Amino acid sequence: MGQRVSEFHLEALQQDGVWKRVTNGTTIGYQRLLLFPKVKSQHLKLVIDKSRADPLISYLGIYMDLVTIWSSIYDDTILTSHFNATQVIHVITQDNSHTATSTATM
Repeated sequence: MGQRVSEFHLEALQQDGVWKRVTNGTTIGYQRLLLFPKVKSQHLKLVIDKSRADPLISYLGIYMDLVTIWSSIYDDTILTSHFNATQVIHVITQDNSHTATSTATM
């Protein structure tokens, strides 16, 4: 029951053996998607920072979005948090014809 989770983050193990935080969130639910920049790692770790009761996570999936290229590789990346903890991240589409705004949710 992911609804029991009130705060979490995802970490990736870097080549130097140090865990790096790649994203965070406040709730987990059915078909929740959380977008984050591409990382290269052999190991990922979901860390539950805060929960209302013992969390029961039945499935965690990691997917590669081949259509979107994150603008984190550029200096003008904008990341803002809103009152409901969603993050708005500006992304650039693969054909680089325009910049779009996407809301990351999980």
